[in-house]
Amino acid sequence: MVPSDSRAHRAGRLGRSPRARGGTPRRILSVGAAFLLATCLVIAGWAGPLVGPAAAAVHLGKVMAWGANTYYATNVPASALSGVQAVSAGMYHSLALKSNGTVVAWGDNSVNETKIPTGLSGVVAISAGDGHSLALKSNGTVVAWGYNNRGQTAVPAPGAGLHYGAVSAGYWHSMALRSNGTVAAWGDNTFGEATAPLAPTDHFKAVAAGQYFSMALKVDGTVSAWGANDHGQSTVPVGLTGVIAISAGGSHSLALKSNGTVVAWGSNTSGESSVPAGLSKVIAISAGGEFSVALRSNGTVVTWGSNNAGQRNVPAVLPLVSSLDAGWGNTLVLVPQSGPGAPTGAAAVAGNGAANVSWKAPANDGKSPITGYTVTSSPGSKTCSTTGILSCTVGGLTNGTAYKFTVHAKNAIGTSAGSAWSAVVTPKAAATPIPSPSASLKPSPSVTPTPSHTPAPSATPVASATPAPSAISSSPAPSTAPGGSTTSGGGSDIPPLALALGGIALLALGAVCGFAAANLMNGRPAGSPPTATPPDPWRAGRT
Repeated sequence: MVPSDSRAHRAGRLGRSPRARGGTPRRILSVGAAFLLATCLVIAGWAGPLVGPAAAAVHLGKVMAWGANTYYATNVPASALSGVQAVSAGMYHSLALKSNGTVVAWGDNSVNETKIPTGLSGVVAISAGDGHSLALKSNGTVVAWGYNNRGQTAVPAPGAGLHYGAVSAGYWHSMALRSNGTVAAWGDNTFGEATAPLAPTDHFKAVAAGQYFSMALKVDGTVSAWGANDHGQSTVPVGLTGVIAISAGGSHSLALKSNGTVVAWGSNTSGESSVPAGLSKVIAISAGGEFSVALRSNGTVVTWGSNNAGQRNVPAVLPLVSSLDAGWGNTLVLVPQSGPGAPTGAAAVAGNGAANVSWKAPANDGKSPITGYTVTSSPGSKTCSTTGILSCTVGGLTNGTAYKFTVHAKNAIGTSAGSAWSAVVTPKAAATPIPSPSASLKPSPSVTPTPSHTPAPSATPVASATPAPSAISSSPAPSTAPGGSTTSGGGSDIPPLALALGGIALLALGAVCGFAAANLMNGRPAGSPPTATPPDPWRAGRT
C-alpha cells in the first residue's frame, strides 16, 4: 500500500509507473551490506563498524534464494555459489560480495543496476536499492552505479580527513557512515529522508535506508529515525535501548536487542510488524517490502508478514544459514562453506628413501567437494599430493631417519587442519639379495638310451672261396686275437674279406626287420602304401 502522501512525481523510472514492474506498489526495503560485524552479527542495513572500512566477513558460503523471481532476481548465478561473504537484495536485483573483494550482480538491469563498474575490486560491503547499487571499498571510498534520477549514485566526499565505513541503499536515496561516527545521506529528499536531523555530538555505528525514511543506530544502543512517517515507521518506540542492529523496510522498522529479541514498529498491513511470540536467540534481522526475516543462533530462519510471492517459504532442506537479506518480495541467504575437516587414520609404510602414506577422507567436506590432499613429512617437510585417491608416496627421505606424516584436505573454499600424525617409520636401503646355488654346479647324469633289439641273422654267410690248407696239423698253433689276447682256434681261420661281407649282410637284415616292425605297430602290413592325412578343419578353404 502506497503511503497517503502524493507520489505522482515519482511515477516510474524511465517513464514507467510505480506498478509498471510486477503490479506491486514500488516500496523499497532496507538493504544493508549484510556482512558480519566484529561481534559476528550479520545484519541487513548494518554495513560496518564505527571507524574505518567494514571488516571482511569471516564466513564464506554460497547464496540461496526464494520468493519472487521477477527479472530473475532469485536465479543465483554459478559465480555466487561459493566464496561469498555477504548478500544484499534490492527491488528486482541482487548482489553478492565475494571473498576476493569483487561483486556479483544478477536480476533486473533496465537501469544498469547490475552493470558492475569495470575493474571494481577491494570491496568490503555492498547494498542494493530500488534501481541502484552501492559498494564500499577497503580504502573507505564508495562506488555507486545504476539509476540516478534523484542523485542517489552521486556520492559526496566524506569530508577532510574522513572516509566511509558503512553504506545502505534505499529507494531513491543512499546513506553512509563516516569514520567519525556521523551520518551522510544523499539522493531523493522529498520526505526529508536525506536530511539527518542529528546533533553534531551524536555518534552512530550503523545506518539503514528504507523506502522513504532512514534509520541510524547510536553507539549507546538507541535508535534515531527520520523521513516519511505515514505508518509510524520513523516513530521509535519510547524507551527502546540495548539495540545492536537495525533494518528499514518498505514502511516498517526492525531493531535487534542485545538479549536476542526483536522489536518492530510501523506498517503492519500484512503482519510485517507482528513479531512471532517467543522469538529469541536472534542474531540477524532484515525488513523486506511487507515481510520480515530473522536468523537465530542455531542457523535457522524465521519469517513473518506477507507471503504473496513465496518470500516466506523457507526451503525444508535449507542448510544452516550464516547471514540473510530480505528484498521487496524475495529472500537471500548465505549458506556457509568452509575448508573440509581433517583427514583421519594416517598410516605410513617405509621404503627405500620413501614412505607410502594412506589415510581416510574427512567426515565433513565443508559443504564443498574435496579437490585434493597433501601429505607432509616431519622432519624435512617433504610432500606428496593427490587429487582424489587416499594414498601417495613421499620421496626424497633419508634412510635411517625416523619420519612421521600428516595429511591436509583441500576444497574450493580452503584447506583443512592437518590429520593426527602417523606412527613413526624409518626408511632404509633395500637388502642385497643372496644368490641361490646354481643348478649348473652339479650336472645331472645324462640318460643313456636303451638300444633297440636287433633280430639275430638266420644264417651266417660263408665266404665263397676259402682256400684249403695244404697240410693239416694235429696241434694247430694258437692265434693272437685283436687287442693282444690269445685265443685258441678250434677250426680254420676266417679271412678278413669274409668278415666284412658278413657284417654288411647283418646290417641289411637289421634294417629290413626294423621296417617291418614299425609298419606292424602302425596297423598296416609292411609294404602297404601310407594312408592319407585327414584334412585340418581350421585350414579348410585356405589355398
